[in-house]
Amino acid sequence: MSLPKTTKGWAVVGQGSFDNLKFDTQQPLPELSDNEVLVKFHAASLNFRDIMIAQGTYPFDVKANIIPGSDGAGEVVAIGKKVTRFQEGSKVMTLFMQAYFGGPLTPKVLGSAVGGSVDGTMREYGVFNENGLVDMPKNLSYLEAATLPCSALTAWNALYGLRTVLPGDWVLTQGTGGVSISALQFAKAAGARVVATTSSTAKAQKLRELGADHVINYKEIPNWGEEAKRLTEGGVDHVLEVGGAHTITESLKAVNIGGYVTIIGWIAGPGETGPSFPQILSSMAVVRGIVVGSRDQFEAMIRAIEASDIQPVLDQQVFKLEELKDAYQYLVDQKHFGKVFAKAAGARVVATTSSTAKAQKLRELGADHVINYKEIPNWGEEAKRLTEGGVDHVLEVGGAHTITESLKAVNIGGYVTIIGWIAGPGETGPSFPQILSSMAVVRGIVVGSRDQFEAMIRAIEASDIQPVLDQQVFKLEELKDAYQYLVDQKHFGKVVIKIE
Repeated sequence: MSLPKTTKGWAVVGQGSFDNLKFDTQQPLPELSDNEVLVKFHAASLNFRDIMIAQGTYPFDVKANIIPGSDGAGEVVAIGKKVTRFQEGSKVMTLFMQAYFGGPLTPKVLGSAVGGSVDGTMREYGVFNENGLVDMPKNLSYLEAATLPCSALTAWNALYGLRTVLPGDWVLTQGTGGVSISALQFAKAAGARVVATTSSTAKAQKLRELGADHVINYKEIPNWGEEAKRLTEGGVDHVLEVGGAHTITESLKAVNIGGYVTIIGWIAGPGETGPSFPQILSSMAVVRGIVVGSRDQFEAMIRAIEASDIQPVLDQQVFKLEELKDAYQYLVDQKHFGKVFAKAAGARVVATTSSTAKAQKLRELGADHVINYKEIPNWGEEAKRLTEGGVDHVLEVGGAHTITESLKAVNIGGYVTIIGWIAGPGETGPSFPQILSSMAVVRGIVVGSRDQFEAMIRAIEASDIQPVLDQQVFKLEELKDAYQYLVDQKHFGKVVIKIE
């Protein structure tokens, strides 16, 4: 058959309202290159990201006249000369970030999102690099498969990307959108228990039918975080936080000590900043923001969907491609239920200090880079430059006056561990949006367990690690002097008291 040179589809020609969505029956299609495939779309689904792009509230750059839509499923109708992943007739889905195959997120990867930087799925035909597509699950229709690329993969990443959800775990989902419904289904398939929130009696019943163990109506129980903690007898293990500034405080109340709060699609209205940094820290939870997931995660999720025969939940209302504006408004009005269509060993170290003498000692201990934070106050950016993208682990011991730089230093998906939070009068640390925008995992810890202690001892013995002691050793009777010595920051290493 002859290949089409044009396609019907939508474009976002401006921002501010849905009036800037323009339908065109003659959108030009590029010729196939050697590694590209031509896909005929049979279904596409909506996400709130699509709404934000059209309304001009999306916080990231958007290509001019972008074809919207990130979720799509269709059939490969033509392939380039060097394509090996697919053949004509293959049933495929789009990968949300076309360059994200696995490993850590990078700025390049973030700049490859379909429907924002790369033309999307709200069209009849589209040309994609073969690496930006995955095979559909064999047990799903086109409509069902089109729910997966963004919201389902986000839910999978939340439950499996950092700490795998386990049988018996408690998972908290919010509302009845695509991410939350997918998370409920994945959690139940894993043997976990689910607390779901909603404001609708009718939707509550549907959530129970899908397997929710408890459903909380957040209009009837505004303090639903405490209620979730009561129902689960101590708090939930995983919270999928999709509500933004007006729900995160309750999520932090709901989570147990050491639990996980995954932030998805942070939405804050005027004047809304979310909880303070001390509030986040005092929850003793791991808080991280995520952006969908990688192709490796997508393919793992597909295997799970096939093995457990998971059926995505579709909203009863299905729109035609030409009715995209109506579908957008339907999503805005929240009428939907489900998806709407149309290193330790070998690690490298950056250390900070304000002392030239201490800098030399740090290098002698093996530091690859040492930054004098008095000479370079903006040391977070310097650490990112030295490491060519950011550090993987930050041990944050300075408190309110250093945490902002730590968030600058960490890479996307890295870890900031807060140890001994110290805040002076009027110091609150960064705002919640600042923490979230770092895309890092932020957690507060209090020492560790006996199991961890004994594992550390084995590592110390195996590697013959020698603790660094300060040159000044105090007698028991000199305890006050030792305290003052520590306060004056004269030490290098641990200050010890010799008891005889």
